[in-house]
Amino acid sequence: MQNEREALLEFKKGIVDNGGILSSWGDEEDKRDCRRWRGVKYSNRTGHVISLDLQNEEYIFEPLRGEINPSLLDLQHLTYLDLSFNKFGESRIPKFIGSLHSLRYLNLQYNNFFGAIPHQIGNLTKLRSLRLGHSYPSVLSVENLEWLSDLRLLQQIRLGLTYCGLPGITPSSLLLTNLSSIPLAAVDLSGGSIPDAFGNMISLETLDLSFASLECEIPKSFKNLSCLRSLSLFENNLVGQLPDLFQTLIASKNSLETLDLRLNEFRGSLPDFTRFSSLKELWLSSNKLQGSFPKSFSQTSPLSVLDLFDNELNGPFPHLTSFPLLTYLSLGHNKLKGKLPESIGQLSNLTFLDLSSNLLTLEFSSNWVPLFQLDFVNLCNCKLGPHFPEWLRSQNNIEALDISSAGISDTIPH
Repeated sequence: MQNEREALLEFKKGIVDNGGILSSWGDEEDKRDCRRWRGVKYSNRTGHVISLDLQNEEYIFEPLRGEINPSLLDLQHLTYLDLSFNKFGESRIPKFIGSLHSLRYLNLQYNNFFGAIPHQIGNLTKLRSLRLGHSYPSVLSVENLEWLSDLRLLQQIRLGLTYCGLPGITPSSLLLTNLSSIPLAAVDLSGGSIPDAFGNMISLETLDLSFASLECEIPKSFKNLSCLRSLSLFENNLVGQLPDLFQTLIASKNSLETLDLRLNEFRGSLPDFTRFSSLKELWLSSNKLQGSFPKSFSQTSPLSVLDLFDNELNGPFPHLTSFPLLTYLSLGHNKLKGKLPESIGQLSNLTFLDLSSNLLTLEFSSNWVPLFQLDFVNLCNCKLGPHFPEWLRSQNNIEALDISSAGISDTIPH
């Protein structure tokens, strides 16, 4: 369509394109076939422009700069718009974007936008995916999220509301049962609680409420989240018993892959988290967990990260053979005691080991050689001595080693 072709050329006029991303666009004879223009896709059936994809991921090209021209309004059949990883503006997200009523996918993240997200985005009632976040060093904000309630077909959302207040979270703005992804990291909900309405989002796969100043327990409505894959609640003031939390999340026992609860106030003992058969990363450092590890784990787990640093766990060091894929093990600054079992040497994928400041003794037979090759080792304030541990000689990849205050009285080997 001629008017759509002219609209794209008008859009190009407002762009500084030092990287040549739009070099195939033009009126010259060899550029007149707009079906060959980079990033532009036409419908074979109607001939209208249906997709404009100028994303510049990893900044392979020098980013596009300038302003997003309202000429895009002539692309009324556009269903896909991706301008991510560029540097449009240092300006606000244009309000006219909300008039591209056919859009199903909108991605403006990793640009220099600042200011309030225009509520006109709520007019894009056909949207399935909305990505506006990560505009560092600029900051996006919203007055409320009421406009979200009109996006009934939305499945993924990333707003990138970096360290800003969000006074208007209400149940009506969160009744989007199709949503699969809600990263709202760094939203300020000071002293508030997690809305029960999140539990109504039965298709939810990703939820990030880190740095939100929350002071509450996890809502019981989370028992409905049977598709949850990633839950990040890093650095809040969340409270409650850890076993109760795992029970609340039991519907996602076959889907949950990442659980990040670092820097909160959770208490209680460790449950048998191998019941969560897909769990790969468990981050629980800097809470107030007590008690000992379970006496046994019910099944083999795909866990690769186990972070329990800075808690109050006690009792003997566990056998971890149920975690053959473990790469990251951080149990420092607890109250674990006794001898470290030689079975830890079977963790052939382990690269990070922190057992510092426990009451642990590492005494292995002289011919013990672990299967792992560690990059990071922190065993300070454990008992390793008096001789330099022979097994450390087998570690050829160590980049950081702390064995201070470990009772070693020996010559450092060459």
